[in-house]
Amino acid sequence: MTDRASIRAARLTRVAKVGDALAKSAERIALDRRRSLEAEQERLETVRKYCGDYGQLAREREVAGQSVNSLRMYREFSGWLSTLSQDQLDRVAQAEFFLETAVDEARGRRRFADAIDKAAAKSTKQAAVVEQRREQANLDELAGRRVASGLHR
Repeated sequence: MTDRASIRAARLTRVAKVGDALAKSAERIALDRRRSLEAEQERLETVRKYCGDYGQLAREREVAGQSVNSLRMYREFSGWLSTLSQDQLDRVAQAEFFLETAVDEARGRRRFADAIDKAAAKSTKQAAVVEQRREQANLDELAGRRVASGLHR
C-alpha cells in the first residue's frame, strides 16, 4: 500500500508542476494581452487627438476663406481620420475581448493548478501517514518477537 500511495503522491506532484507551468504561461499571455490593449488604447487616444486638432484647423481655415478645392481636401482627410478612428476603436474592442478571454483562461488554469497542488499535498500527507503506520507496525512486530523470545529486559 505504501508504494502505491507514494507513487500516486509523486505523480500528482509532477502533474501539479505541469499545471503550475500551464497557469504561469496563461498568466503571461494575459499580461501580453493587457499590454496590447494599453497600446491600442494609446493609439486610439492619439488618433482622436489628431482628429480634434485637425478638425479645429479645418474650421479655422474655413473661417479664413480657403478655396473650395482646399476645403474639399481637408474634409476628405478629415473623413479618412474619422474612419481611422473608428477602425482603431474596433481594434481596442478586439483587444479588450482578447484580454478578457486570456484572463478567464488564466484564472481557470490557476484554479486547476491549485486544485492539483492541493490534491498532491493531500496525497503526500496520506503517503507519509501510511509509511508511519507501516513503520509502527514493523516496530510493534519486532517488539512482540523480542518479548516472545525472552530477549526483553
